[in-house]
Amino acid sequence: LPAFRPPQRVSVPLWLALLLKKQKKCNIVPPDWLSVENLERLVRWEQDNPDRFCEELPWRWIEIGEVLCEAAEDDLGGGAGDLRVLLRTLREVRWSKAREGLKQLESTYLQMNGLGHLEISELRPYAKAVVDNLR
Repeated sequence: LPAFRPPQRVSVPLWLALLLKKQKKCNIVPPDWLSVENLERLVRWEQDNPDRFCEELPWRWIEIGEVLCEAAEDDLGGGAGDLRVLLRTLREVRWSKAREGLKQLESTYLQMNGLGHLEISELRPYAKAVVDNLR
């Protein structure tokens, strides 16, 4: 870890930033993708491209977004409520696209690039049921 010299910005793991934030020893700078403007753009992109998933989001975008909205609300520029709504909207749009893609499954090959960790975990039981129905 780099030396901490306030007010200099330092990149640290999220768990450490959350710990320091809880102790009121730091402010968290949210990632670039976690802004109202960017999430609105991503929601529009997801709605305009029903056959693809946006790959700009990090692997654990749902978890990071929810944790930062909860623990660092004051560092998100006063838009934590809007961010929560946009994160939920983006998640629902992507979930419905994934379900539609599984309904159209006709072969042994399925490609869904751009899905996050939690999205895959939530989709797994649904995908298993679809595959079982194909047998």
